[in-house]
Amino acid sequence: MIPRRVLRYCFPGGTLRSGNVVTLPSQLASRSVWDISEQVAQTKPVPPSETCSAIIHSVLHNDGVDLNQWSIRVYDNELQGYRLLPNPMNVDEPQMSDRTLFHVSPECWRDIAKPQATTRQLRLDLSLQSKRTHSKPIQKSRNPQSVIDSVTNPQTATSTSTEAFLRHVDDPGTQDGYFGIGIVDGKTDRNLGTLWRSAWQLGAAYCFVVGQRFKKQVSGFNMVIFA
Repeated sequence: MIPRRVLRYCFPGGTLRSGNVVTLPSQLASRSVWDISEQVAQTKPVPPSETCSAIIHSVLHNDGVDLNQWSIRVYDNELQGYRLLPNPMNVDEPQMSDRTLFHVSPECWRDIAKPQATTRQLRLDLSLQSKRTHSKPIQKSRNPQSVIDSVTNPQTATSTSTEAFLRHVDDPGTQDGYFGIGIVDGKTDRNLGTLWRSAWQLGAAYCFVVGQRFKKQVSGFNMVIFA
């Protein structure tokens, strides 16, 4: 009897429990390639369009995944981690020498059928990884004094020293989304300073605080802590 095969995948920041599930059609679930070991896949290669990787890429593409933006990683039970699953339709023939890269061994499938079920149900866990780089390298100044001059005396600072102090980001309209970073119930002002530094280093679009604990000061106005 043909087992029911299910693909479960999630995007970065999500979990597999809240991810998407796709059931392979019977004509794909019945392919003999799923039952081939890695040793056999290497010695008796199949056409690129019939590899496990090609089938998985095709199914996720039909489910709405933009394969130009996302790469697929499969959970390997033997390696106990997610390994890259390249698309054999997008690689050169020399890169096809190691056929095991495009193969998914039977051990990667997890049997999730209930004990009283009459049909086997196998699930393969996948993770999507972005192909894009979100930021450009930070330019470092060869002369530290030029960076200091750009801050203390901006009128006399050169364009080179000013550019060395600024962080370079992607051009407007080319960013792949944005994100913010914040802290909850910060205790001291040092926490806020660390937050600003982390936001700059990670390329955050904004930063925020929740439930900040400010101390009362004699120089403050009444009820200013509740503003």
